[in-house]
Amino acid sequence: PSTMSMYPQLYARNFGGMAAEAGGEKRKIKLGFGENFVLSGIAAVTSKTIAAPLERVKMVIQNQDEMLKRGTLDKPFGGIMDCTRWIMNNEGVAAFWRSNF
Repeated sequence: PSTMSMYPQLYARNFGGMAAEAGGEKRKIKLGFGENFVLSGIAAVTSKTIAAPLERVKMVIQNQDEMLKRGTLDKPFGGIMDCTRWIMNNEGVAAFWRSNF
């Protein structure tokens, strides 16, 4: 017997939301409020953490004129990679997630 036939509800919760019934019928499993809430929170934190370095580079490029006026920058960035190198060299790796937390 397959894992799906032995544990149809476990399979449904982890692999697609459908539980197999005897006879080949499928029925949808409805998640509770708590499960939806936790899974939504995990998805939000994951997506924000993955996107944070790109957002940080975007913010620094948008503010480069002000950084030039204050003397923080010597010259404008030559592009995204130039900005990324500047952040790494001057602020360190953790600076990419500065606006995330």
